[in-house]
Amino acid sequence: MYNQGLSIEKCIEMYLEFAKASFQNEKIPWIPFATWLFQLARSYLRDGLYSPDNVETILKTVLGPEKTFLDCSYASEIGAKLCVLVATTLKNPCFRLFTNYNGIGRRDEKHGDSTMKPEEGAGRVPLWEIARAASAAPFYFPPRHIHDVGVFQDAGLLENDPTATAISEATAIYPSINQPDMILSLGTGHPKSEIATLGERPIYGKTWKQRALGRVIDLLWEKTREKQARRALATNPRYHRLDHEMDKDYSLDDVSHMSELKSRVESDTNISPQIDVIARELIAKLFYLELIDLPKRFQGKYRGQAQILCSILSVDTDFEVMIQRLGSQAACFYVNGEPVPVLWRGTDILDAGRNFRKRKDSTLFLERRLIKEKDGEGKIMIER
Repeated sequence: MYNQGLSIEKCIEMYLEFAKASFQNEKIPWIPFATWLFQLARSYLRDGLYSPDNVETILKTVLGPEKTFLDCSYASEIGAKLCVLVATTLKNPCFRLFTNYNGIGRRDEKHGDSTMKPEEGAGRVPLWEIARAASAAPFYFPPRHIHDVGVFQDAGLLENDPTATAISEATAIYPSINQPDMILSLGTGHPKSEIATLGERPIYGKTWKQRALGRVIDLLWEKTREKQARRALATNPRYHRLDHEMDKDYSLDDVSHMSELKSRVESDTNISPQIDVIARELIAKLFYLELIDLPKRFQGKYRGQAQILCSILSVDTDFEVMIQRLGSQAACFYVNGEPVPVLWRGTDILDAGRNFRKRKDSTLFLERRLIKEKDGEGKIMIER
């Protein structure tokens, strides 16, 4: 839906409606044991608890029956690189990537290239089929067979947290950049953690969950949470993880609690401070440096004329709101620890086209971040 340029509010509204429509089965009369046996046989024969007809109809309606990932879209218009992670259903499953950037970039040949290329049929695959394959969660929906390409399903069991893949793709597309400006990982909710006490006496044999099958299932679900990937990135200051703690685990098809969970997330004060930090950093990363002339070496440092620009242009409806908000916070730039006062109005920050442009003679700088002091003053920090 982001590929279509729909707003966040519209995406949430449609997502709630589509989920309820997707997890529906044909109503059949209830006959003790016979109905249960019929449902079991039906799920086995179609390789899933639910028929894919509803979700396929929805995806065709929203994404179009013929539109491909490589066609012009809102995402391609603004230069956004999107990739969809799916898993093959081969004897040795592996994940593959459908992208809207045609798999450009240089990747590690030693570990293989997981991006789908036009010669593999990816260029002509309708976008709705890719979305259908990505939503084919095992046990719930059958895998999707894409003609002349392969059979695919949801990659959640292989790589539930695709952060590592996203970083790898960013490196392949932009090899000159050491690391992304920001890594934002969005979770779908996690149950409250229960830490076992050392020396706690184990209890076996009371329920099936405490026997081998139950323990294997628990380990499998725990593996899908991909905590190892998040621990590895936890010390990276550019990594942010937003997730909501739930009172219990909900099954994928439990749509009756979706509105309740949405309300809980919106009122969760525990993640509000982190959201504020992320929002300030995202605003700071909209500004970048452009040299006006070649810098010259002076007292051991390179100095020259530069200008600070903003990637949001004045034609954007959010531009004026952002400028007013930064002005109300008395935000300013810091270059190597030295303040650069900004008058957030008139010719001090606007060029002839009413776009942001702040001239500055300074040393070169690379990093930028927006912080908020105790007195409420906003500062855009620009450092070497």
